[in-house]
Amino acid sequence: MTTALRHGDRSQAVRDLQKKLNVHGANLVADGDYGDATEAAVRAYQVKVGLVRPLCQPRQQRLHKFGNSQRMAWLRSCAWACRL
Repeated sequence: MTTALRHGDRSQAVRDLQKKLNVHGANLVADGDYGDATEAAVRAYQVKVGLVRPLCQPRQQRLHKFGNSQRMAWLRSCAWACRL
């Protein structure tokens, strides 16, 4: 069974995910807290292995005009799926 993990989750499954991401080059503290750093590492891994395309440059430029919380809310609204 696959467990869906989301921003804000705290569990052993998140800790396991963080450890797997670290094996693939992330530099996370495996604390079991799915926060901003874990979300960014998941996204980077997905782009790296071709599960999703990177954001196009114009969209990235538009996101930079918003505050950090607005950018994170936008990223959370996108349903990223991760399987390692």
